[in-house]
Amino acid sequence: LVRIYSKAILTACEVYTLLKSGYPEGAFALARSLYEAVIIVQFLMIGYSQSDNELIERFFDAAEIAHIQQKLETVKWVSEHDEEDEKAKQLYDQYQQDIEKYKTKHGVKKFTDYWWAQVNSFNDLIDKSGFKKDYLYKEACNNVHFNSYGAFFYIDMEDGYVRIGETPCGIEEPLWYATLCFFVISDLIHIGFPHLITDSALASAKRSHDISTSAKRQYFLQQAAKLQSK
Repeated sequence: LVRIYSKAILTACEVYTLLKSGYPEGAFALARSLYEAVIIVQFLMIGYSQSDNELIERFFDAAEIAHIQQKLETVKWVSEHDEEDEKAKQLYDQYQQDIEKYKTKHGVKKFTDYWWAQVNSFNDLIDKSGFKKDYLYKEACNNVHFNSYGAFFYIDMEDGYVRIGETPCGIEEPLWYATLCFFVISDLIHIGFPHLITDSALASAKRSHDISTSAKRQYFLQQAAKLQSK
C-alpha cells in the first residue's frame, strides 16, 4: 500500500503539472489511472480484511512476473535481430523458465492483466470491489484513446479550435476527478492503516477535493448560464 500510495502522490503531482501547463486531456488520462488505483486499493483492502494472504502474495508476484515478461520481450527482440547473440538466447530461456515456475505455483495457464485478482477484466474488478462504474472513467478513456471521439472532441470545446498546444480551458473536470480519487485512496488506506495516512494528511486531501468541487460547481453554473442565454 505504501508503494501504491506513493505512486498515487506522484500521479496527482503529474496531473497538477499538466493542468497548470494547459494540457487537460493528458491530465484526464492520468486522473483515470488514479481511479484504477482506487479500485485496486479497495480490492486489496477487502482481501486484507478477510485475511486472504494468497491474494496479497499473488499481487506481489504479479509485479515480479510483469518485470520478467518485460525483460523477456527485450531479449526476444535482441535474439530476433542478432541471431549470434548467445547471451540473449540464454537469458530468454531463463526468463521463460521463471515464468513457467510462476505458472506452476499459481496454477495459471496464462498471465493476463488482472490474473492476480482472479478476474478477466478491469470491469470485473470494479464489480468485485463493490464500487459502481464511473461515467467519468469512460469519458476519460474516450478522450485518451485515438478513436473517433478522441479525435473530434476535447474536454472543453469552448475555444472552438483544433488544438496543437496548451489551452486555459477544460481544467475543472480532470482536477475534480483527480482530487476525488486521491482523497478516496487516502481515506481507504487511512481506515485500514491509520499510521500510514495521518489525520492531517487525510484532511489535506479532502481540502484539495473540496476546492476542486467548488471550482467544478462554478464551472457548471457558468455553462448553464451560457445555455440559457442562447
